[in-house]
Amino acid sequence: MFTLSVDEMKNHFIGSVALALQTMNPYQLLAEAVMAMFIIYLIFAKSYKPTKPLTEKEVDELINEWTPAPLTPQATELDKQRDAEIPLVQSACSTHMVIHGKKCINLMTCNFLGFAGHPTLEEEAIETVRKYGVGSCGPRGFYGSIDTHLRLEQRISKFLGSEDAVLYSSGYATVTSVVPAFSKLGDIIVCDEGCNWAVQVGLQLSQSRVYYFKHNDMEHLEQVMEKVRREFPDEKKPKFRKFLVVEGLYYNFGDIAPLPKLLELKEKYFYRLIIEESASMGVLGKTGRGLCEHWGVPVPSVEMIVATLGNSFGSVGGFCVASKQIGDHQRLNSSGYVFSASSPPYLSTCALRAFDLLEDQPQLMAKLSIKTRNFRENIRDITGLKVCGEEVSPVIHLRLRNSTGSRDGDDTLLQSIVDKAMEVGSVAVTRAKYTKLERTSPPPSIRICISATHEDDELHKACVALKQAAAMVFNPPQQATTIISANTTQPQATKTRK
Repeated sequence: MFTLSVDEMKNHFIGSVALALQTMNPYQLLAEAVMAMFIIYLIFAKSYKPTKPLTEKEVDELINEWTPAPLTPQATELDKQRDAEIPLVQSACSTHMVIHGKKCINLMTCNFLGFAGHPTLEEEAIETVRKYGVGSCGPRGFYGSIDTHLRLEQRISKFLGSEDAVLYSSGYATVTSVVPAFSKLGDIIVCDEGCNWAVQVGLQLSQSRVYYFKHNDMEHLEQVMEKVRREFPDEKKPKFRKFLVVEGLYYNFGDIAPLPKLLELKEKYFYRLIIEESASMGVLGKTGRGLCEHWGVPVPSVEMIVATLGNSFGSVGGFCVASKQIGDHQRLNSSGYVFSASSPPYLSTCALRAFDLLEDQPQLMAKLSIKTRNFRENIRDITGLKVCGEEVSPVIHLRLRNSTGSRDGDDTLLQSIVDKAMEVGSVAVTRAKYTKLERTSPPPSIRICISATHEDDELHKACVALKQAAAMVFNPPQQATTIISANTTQPQATKTRK
């Protein structure tokens, strides 16, 4: 057997090491040397030994010295006053309701077609509760899908002429779930800065790169799209998706999105369009099919349409209509669909009946349009205020002609008009309120919502009361006349603290 002496083995090892050092990359050698030193350090370093435990006295002292940071800002006197302004509703919210024991004309809630509290829907709800109970007991993907949900999805899809419809149990959570289900980290969203708070939350949850354009300004929208194209010029092989998000009828402004121009720009710059139609579904169009019908555009030309069932259909929840592929993706990836319990069956059957009523009574749309136009015309000369929004919009904003110079001052002045309208005419309206987290807050306003089931004389009385209230606030008391309420036998409402 061939053997080597010790000296020969030593020389052979030294030669091998020298050859390896000569052929090795110097950077690799440096890295391996650093790793070797780090390993040696870990071997000889002392292990961590916890310090001596604190005594109970020391723990108590540390707790007493610690002052936690507040979870919310300190409430101001104006904040406390606004909390006191919250009305106490003691009845169903139909065309009339009882606030602080006083019956009044309801111009506060978005009951555009009068289906909230409709006798037919109430009977349908009672029958459904007797058959199914009051809960669905789980998310749609597990054991929460009931035949009423499937029927409603098919009904919505047929009503709007789309391939698919996805039902959500919460109207607010619909758009906040749909947007993040498709737009992810690194994607691009271009959004109207006048979109409501729910849309803004959806944008935040998506973690996408968000670009805002001025409210309903198509020239600025194209400028923003050009800016995005310059920043990300590779259109042939995009590494991200691009979405354009708008509202059909803007709840915070009462104006309508110019859909034909939006479609033109989305095709030119390769965007997918998402429209939030909570305020326009059941309102716009000859038969209430929303923004697409209003502009004469086929629904499939828009990638996704999102709306709530609460404003026009007398129910609770929301839906998204889209293509079959988009609908299937939502059922697997949309948090509001996957993780939230599905809506109770009676809400689905009520919505089904509401769609039937809308198709059986197309005159509701004409009535709503006429009442809205008449109300706007009758209140146009109100003292100190201007009427904002489209003529066909049942969402009406009354804004100050001349600001007081501060937002708090404007809010206080508008709230005085709201209180006076309740006091002198039993008319319930509300000052539009926004969170401090919103990107942009619209100008302060009084928001009014018209219903197709309001009587003409009630709307006329409401106009007179609002005009009288504005005159009492803006003019000296001796110059303002008073109005005698028709509800003199009702108990007086509790006045809010000023």
